[in-house]
Amino acid sequence: FINNKTGWICGADNTILKTTDSGETWNKILLLGSTEKINVGIHFVNEINGCISNNNGEILKSNDGGINWQVIKHNNVGGARIAMFDENTIYFLSGKLYRTYNSGLSWDSLYVLSPNNYRNDGMFFNNPKNGYITTANGTGGMIISEYPIMITKNCGSTWQASEYIKSESNGFRCVFFTDEKKGWVAGRDIYKTTDGGESWILDYSTENGTIGAKDMFFINEKLGWLINWDGQIYKYVSN
Repeated sequence: FINNKTGWICGADNTILKTTDSGETWNKILLLGSTEKINVGIHFVNEINGCISNNNGEILKSNDGGINWQVIKHNNVGGARIAMFDENTIYFLSGKLYRTYNSGLSWDSLYVLSPNNYRNDGMFFNNPKNGYITTANGTGGMIISEYPIMITKNCGSTWQASEYIKSESNGFRCVFFTDEKKGWVAGRDIYKTTDGGESWILDYSTENGTIGAKDMFFINEKLGWLINWDGQIYKYVSN
């Protein structure tokens, strides 16, 4: 959503839906191409400019509110994480970090060098300079109980690992910051930082031992939501 009325959702069968009445009704946007495609990420920055990624490795952009779409990048790895800042500046994570500053006419790419035995997973940028990438188990079977968050302060050109965060699962799936200091990561549990990701403290865990986070979103530091792989939605409220 880009305001309290207008939003988009995407999913299987090459589907995109749009609402202009706060989600009361949804209109289907027709996309060219196979219905076997799954749209896995969508991000609009205003009422006309947005991007989606799909499991076919495509990044598509719309400049008319989602009525028409064009492929601006094709990558071999599907399911990219998108960060879009304006109609020209777009990043996406798909193996490497890809960046365009001219609406997809040209791209560069950078490796995010995580420590050995870790793979990159979730991504969040709160502006073009400051970004965060969660890590997961990249060994294919070895047990790992601590995971770093990768941090950049220079548009992804270089990355540093945070302190390692304890997790008995396969790592952290999602990350969200409300400003340059306050943020959360989630996987089996939810951790919070107040120093830009350098250190993390446990913020929430469940009695049964796992949250199984899939994605999360905050409006501000006092109000946010998380959805897990079981379809449960958690709401965060701070006084």
